[in-house]
Amino acid sequence: MVERERGGLLSALLLPASLLYRLGVASRHAAYRAGLVRRRRLPRPVVSVGNLVAGGTGKTPAVRLLAAGLLARGIRPAVLSRGYGAPRRGAPPLVVSDGTRPLLGAGEAGDEPVMLARALPGVPVIVDPDRARGGEAAMRFDPGVFILDDGFQHLRLARDADILLLDCRLPFGNGRLLPAGLLREPPSALRRADIIVLTRCESPPDPSLLSRIGRENPRARLFTARHEPARLVELTSGAARGLASLAGARVAAFAGTGRPDDFFETLRSCGAAVVAAHAFPDHHPYLPAEIAAIAAGASSAGASAIVTTEKDAARLPAAPRLPVPLLALGVEMRICGGGDDLLDCLLGLIGRGEAQ
Repeated sequence: MVERERGGLLSALLLPASLLYRLGVASRHAAYRAGLVRRRRLPRPVVSVGNLVAGGTGKTPAVRLLAAGLLARGIRPAVLSRGYGAPRRGAPPLVVSDGTRPLLGAGEAGDEPVMLARALPGVPVIVDPDRARGGEAAMRFDPGVFILDDGFQHLRLARDADILLLDCRLPFGNGRLLPAGLLREPPSALRRADIIVLTRCESPPDPSLLSRIGRENPRARLFTARHEPARLVELTSGAARGLASLAGARVAAFAGTGRPDDFFETLRSCGAAVVAAHAFPDHHPYLPAEIAAIAAGASSAGASAIVTTEKDAARLPAAPRLPVPLLALGVEMRICGGGDDLLDCLLGLIGRGEAQ
């Protein structure tokens, strides 16, 4: 966690770079406020889901929750993603899913868009760093709403509602901006949010955090959420396994996410004994030799299975043959506090209350 919070001497050494970063952020916002840089608007409502801290707040589960909820209410969303690791500016928009099936793999489009495409049948998923252009390409699918994945800092595209996620355990990192800390923007950016969701709330949020949010943005609707294990799939066969099969099982685990330790702790909460844990950088592209090394370690440790995340599963070499089963654990976000339904609140903000 020390590395993630960029504490101590390293953080202090990087403070001058953080000050320059802060100036850049402030100048960019000032340019948009003054109208020196124009925002583009799409012909359908745009809902942004994002965060202040780099990585690990649960944006992808939140997008999945919202998209599935909107679809259930008869509103077809389209997801617009930047697509980490996908082709950069100048390349045409990538249609990761046309709403019927995934069309691209993680090597082409990025792991999170592919994960969403697999999880959300009926929802088009488009990747383009220029989210406005991606939205224009998605109009062929006639969406009712656009969901902007990781869009809180994407000021170029006008939006009708901003949903901001804060991990209630570490909402502002060490309080410093990149690169000395993990903040993409100062905490004062809370003021732009219409809805704030405190994620990973296994217990009531710290009153001081609630007080700070109230001071910065008294108008925002506040919800709390937690992440819960939802499904377990054997990757070679695609067969579903019950979560109860993890109880008492000796497993090896690996994850290349914003916070791998959270995944290992989730496995333990399911009753698994994690006998080997391998943490990789976020979005790590796995090589066959790395998977073979994990499998060898799993056998040595007496593991009966290897478990990874759904996001990591999207980046694995095709159908690796291993001495023990390779499983993917899916996690979903559950709203656990905040009064009125999150979707009701969102639909009211974007003027779609009649669709309820």
